[in-house]
Amino acid sequence: LISVFVGTVSVGYYSNYAMAVAQIVVVITLVFNSLKASVGNFIVSGEAKEEEKHFLFQVCETLNFWIVGFCSICFVSLFQDFIAICFGEGFLLEFGIVIAVVLNFYTTHIRQAIWMFRETTGIFQETKCVTLVTAVLNVIFSLAFGSIWGMVGILAATILAKLLYAFWKE
Repeated sequence: LISVFVGTVSVGYYSNYAMAVAQIVVVITLVFNSLKASVGNFIVSGEAKEEEKHFLFQVCETLNFWIVGFCSICFVSLFQDFIAICFGEGFLLEFGIVIAVVLNFYTTHIRQAIWMFRETTGIFQETKCVTLVTAVLNVIFSLAFGSIWGMVGILAATILAKLLYAFWKE
């Protein structure tokens, strides 16, 4: 959609930002995947009380909040300088697009602890349609917002779709 509404060159510029985000996402995913087995073991062991399980969830949520929040602040502060150093000044996108990229990252990965607990507890039934509904909303919003605001609209549509359905459902 970015290619259709904004142009193929903009997709290339955006991919520089997406690549940097993807590398940080790998690190965050490694952190939470390494915790997953221990959390699952703690939850399925018959010795853990509900209060202890809830406390562990709160600790993981706090850890997730700090990691994703710190990364988001670093992205906002350092993205433009990083892209300028690595690729050159000519490859910079508008700051509004950077904010949209960072908000997209934040709204996706702030749910990392929830995903971890859902996988370790086996609670899949309650959220089985989340991805499908969010994707449909994303396409509808992206078509509408992309034709009006371009790349910012497409990224904002993704954020809005997550906030309207996935964020609250999960």
